[in-house]
Amino acid sequence: MLVTLGINPYLAGLAVCLTSMCPSFLNDSYFHVVTSFSGMDIKTSLKTWTIGSILVPIFGSVIICILSLFIH
Repeated sequence: MLVTLGINPYLAGLAVCLTSMCPSFLNDSYFHVVTSFSGMDIKTSLKTWTIGSILVPIFGSVIICILSLFIH
């Protein structure tokens, strides 16, 4: 289906993987795993991990859009 729409399946797979990195907040168990294993307190984790998990999909989407100009 992707090929008939003119979408590169590799870029589509990368886009799906990027969206799995969604913002992580207090109600997310992965947030607490990162917080406890890194030794950060909750306030520091909210400032760093949550912002980082928001920025990864944004910048990754920009990179995929740039790649889509060169890869057909």
